[in-house]
Amino acid sequence: MEQEPRSLLGPRGAAVAALLLGILLVVALEWCVRYALDVRIPPLVVDLVKDGKRTLRSINPDYARRFFSGVDVTGMRMTPYPFVEPRPPNALRVVVVGGSTVQGYPHPRRLTASAYIQAMLQKALPDQHIEVFNLGITAISSFAVARTVEDAMVLEPDAVVIYTGHNEIYGVYGSASLSQGGSSLWAKELHYRAMQWGLTTLVRRALQPLAESGGEVSTSLLRVMSAAGTVADDDARRGMAEENLRANVLDMIETTRAHGAVPILCTVASNERGFAPAYIEPPVESRDLADWKDRLGRAQDLYNARDYAASLDDFDGLVEAYGASAWTQFFRGRCLEMMGRDAEARRAYIRARDLDPTPWRASSALSEIIRTTAREQGAAWMDGEALFAQYSPPAGIGWELMDDHVHPSARGQVLLARGIAEVLLEQIGSDRASETIGLADETYEAIQGDTPLERLAVYHDMHILLSEEPMSRGNEQQAATLAEQADSLWKVLAPGEQSGYQRWRSGKGPAILALNAADQLFASGDIQRAAIYYRAASLEEPFTPWGDMWATLRWGRSLQLSTGLGQAERARIKAMQERLSLLAQSPDLSPGLANFFSGYAQYLLEGAGIELLEGALGDAQVRRLFFYDLLAILSEKLPEMGRRADAERYIRTVSDEVGQPDYGRFLLARMR
Repeated sequence: MEQEPRSLLGPRGAAVAALLLGILLVVALEWCVRYALDVRIPPLVVDLVKDGKRTLRSINPDYARRFFSGVDVTGMRMTPYPFVEPRPPNALRVVVVGGSTVQGYPHPRRLTASAYIQAMLQKALPDQHIEVFNLGITAISSFAVARTVEDAMVLEPDAVVIYTGHNEIYGVYGSASLSQGGSSLWAKELHYRAMQWGLTTLVRRALQPLAESGGEVSTSLLRVMSAAGTVADDDARRGMAEENLRANVLDMIETTRAHGAVPILCTVASNERGFAPAYIEPPVESRDLADWKDRLGRAQDLYNARDYAASLDDFDGLVEAYGASAWTQFFRGRCLEMMGRDAEARRAYIRARDLDPTPWRASSALSEIIRTTAREQGAAWMDGEALFAQYSPPAGIGWELMDDHVHPSARGQVLLARGIAEVLLEQIGSDRASETIGLADETYEAIQGDTPLERLAVYHDMHILLSEEPMSRGNEQQAATLAEQADSLWKVLAPGEQSGYQRWRSGKGPAILALNAADQLFASGDIQRAAIYYRAASLEEPFTPWGDMWATLRWGRSLQLSTGLGQAERARIKAMQERLSLLAQSPDLSPGLANFFSGYAQYLLEGAGIELLEGALGDAQVRRLFFYDLLAILSEKLPEMGRRADAERYIRTVSDEVGQPDYGRFLLARMR
């Protein structure tokens, strides 16, 4: 009988060949998906405009999506940050990484701790070009923060500030976030690397429409995060969170140092004595549960009746009979605080936070890991928890410095920035730390353009947050206080401010709150107040047509019509012209818009630019959006040049086209 021909490779060789063929096939498919179908994972930095040797780049807000597999990111935020490469030789670059606290929720970007850090460093180092990159991403744990640090090295930072710890359990890639690979660090790493493949992204997009709305896809990140349920104080996931944080912090220190940058660790502050923990009933028999409820009700009734000593006795009795719980410890703290026993009260509040079955806030153990790791690694660190406690009442950190459970208030943002800026200045050897840190909060708030409307927006948003599950129970009083504060502030606002706020809330006006108010104030003739809001808006979105160019120009126009332009104001407009020279190279900015912005700036600085403004008249978008200023300037300057007839023709044509004949008649009458 004839023998069958043997394989030249043999059984093992054939298996290896099949494996290699499979790998090559997957690689080929991945290449096709990424480059042929353009399914790519969003990078941290994107190029916006190139102009000769200069490149306008930006932090990519879509970068955050790489961490949110299977989750609707309607609540997710990351801040774009345009910057120019190559950076000046005298530049100092600082990267700040973490979760939503770093991102700045619920405040606008110019009023976040990162923005204040930049202002403080610039004040202390006026001869240097300071850049502080806010790389905070809502709801991410330290695992995702560590991946962000890896990618942030492309920025070549001089220092990396690490503020993380609150999201170690519920956050994306946290120990209780099982959809991101499980609780162990190696499983998360495997899951994350797999999710960066284009093939994975393509499959996920295809399956997304099949996902049920009641699953992990949700418009509320809080609900998504808390879907894992409660986490008891002896739950193994708490220990896993501690191990993960320690490993991730070490990873970030090593990555930062390997690239020649200085790592700065921070412990994280939380609302200890204001924010109530979750209410959970003890796991006991029904008869004992009825007794527990009766005794709890009596203790709380005594507290509400302001019989704090008797209430404390009842809460102590509950702890003795049924064990400590977050809820009973929290109310023990309230009784002790009202009795003036502040040190005991703070211990009770911290115990309540650490026992909270829905651990949104970093526990004492997590904070201690950061402190210990910093000491062991010889890394610079800032004790944020101790800093906030220093500026709080003796019983603990509360609503004075916090907007909710973990996010600093307006005052807290400045305080956090002070602590970090002081450490940064020490690390770079500056002797001006005390001079800079000693300036008043109001000084930096004025520099960054703080306005009443930002406070109103925070009051409104935090009232909603604390009035709905899972945040409402135990925080009813603060929710009511926020509603009262919003109502009181609303009554003292100018009509233009009120109108601008309403337009912003309804989505009818620009995305920037301050710009809405500025436009409405200007239209109502409240020019000086409009200038304040235009300046604030100009700080919010640099290198953009509305948030930068338009806001700066209208700010200059408001000053020109009221107090006049000084040397500092003229310098700001000239700096805007420099940004415009780069932005004008973008295909997204039409030549008509570029001519309008450039001509407007020349008019404010020199009374020139009329030819550019006339050229901008050929752009229908310019005529529609900017007719008010455009016609006002032309009606003023063209008659001075002996061209009254041209001015009249422009006024009649454009005012009729945009449906504003009354404005046209007003300008014509003013010319006569």
